[in-house]
Amino acid sequence: MTHAAPNGTAVLFDMDGLLIDSEPLWLQAETAVMARLGSDWTEADQRALLGGSLDRTVRYLLAKAARPAPPGLAGQWLMSDIAERVRRDGVPLQPGAAELLAAVARAGLPSALVTSSERSFADAVLASTGLRFDALVCANDVTATKPDPEPYLLAAKLVGVPPQDCFALEDSPNGVASAQAAGCRVIAVPSLVPIPPAPGLTVVGSLLDLAAGPGGVSVALAANPGVSPSHGTAFSALDCEQNRGRRDMSTYDKIAWLPLCGGLTALGLVLSFLAMRRRGVAAGLRGAAWSLLPLAAYLTGAIEMFWKMGIAIGDFAAGFVFSVRVWSGLVVTGAAALLFVVSGSLRRRRRARGAEGKRAAGPAGTQPAPGRRLAARPDSPAAATAPAANAPAKAPAKARRGRGAIDDDDDLGDVADILRRHGIT
Repeated sequence: MTHAAPNGTAVLFDMDGLLIDSEPLWLQAETAVMARLGSDWTEADQRALLGGSLDRTVRYLLAKAARPAPPGLAGQWLMSDIAERVRRDGVPLQPGAAELLAAVARAGLPSALVTSSERSFADAVLASTGLRFDALVCANDVTATKPDPEPYLLAAKLVGVPPQDCFALEDSPNGVASAQAAGCRVIAVPSLVPIPPAPGLTVVGSLLDLAAGPGGVSVALAANPGVSPSHGTAFSALDCEQNRGRRDMSTYDKIAWLPLCGGLTALGLVLSFLAMRRRGVAAGLRGAAWSLLPLAAYLTGAIEMFWKMGIAIGDFAAGFVFSVRVWSGLVVTGAAALLFVVSGSLRRRRRARGAEGKRAAGPAGTQPAPGRRLAARPDSPAAATAPAANAPAKAPAKARRGRGAIDDDDDLGDVADILRRHGIT
């Protein structure tokens, strides 16, 4: 069901770690499951999974397990345990959660709960805390969970507000990435993992630092008296109106860099081919190596993004291993490095062959060896048929091709030899 927003603004909330202090419960439940699987569980393991989906959590659990178990069964153990803990003991709200939700309701803003948890757990939390929202998006409702933008795109659709007019509140790097990719205005309230400030991202220490009004969510001036919303460190109704035409680009907008980087790489490869025709294989390979760098920089940009967002080392490693894009970038980078190595070796070999050729030719203007036949007199009959002794010899075909001419067979043979020496073939 779609809920229309009369003022065109909505607030989207994460659940675990932002509104409820559920991380201790997750730690207990995950520890219990790992005990059944014969292994230990630490807080570092929990931080590595912050903001992730059940499937990702189960994969991580089973990778550490000493005893095998079907993924479905391990997931069932975990969700049954955590839901039972919530029903039995309840779950505490984070400081400022109830006050902020009440302020959002008084302002008449539609709200949605956007969580990577399963619906059964979300329902148990809502029943225990009494929290109410206009829309609920769980892991069961989407094909891809955070950091994919699909959860926030669906939540914006359900509340009837464009994503760029929604305020998304998150506590994890995965959630921040999801909301930013959807184009939302993001406010981070870090819990277990630090989140550094960035352009278009507001970071506060607690929900108590935020206030809600008809224009959306802003940093409470009482908590941050020196903050000016117009500078992008907080959001307000005035900021919403003044900055509609100059928001920071979402991840989808940044995809426009791909044609640029690809075009630079393609242009560089064409120029490298022309250089190879004119100056040899070594020059062509060096140009090809430089040409691949723009594409490699685009593909590996995900590494820098995750690093700057401060994801824990374990979470970063897991995302690195399963990222096709990152591995593609590393392959392209490796290809560029290989071309640099081969082109450098070819260049040294060409110089060595040139030096040997000069030594073999000897000094210019040497006298003919004793006993050598002299050239015929110019007025003698033999002069018509014998070539002049001092006439320059006809240049070989390869020499006539210019200073950058090469023997392609020699260079290709050198390439094969270099690859064998490096253990590549």
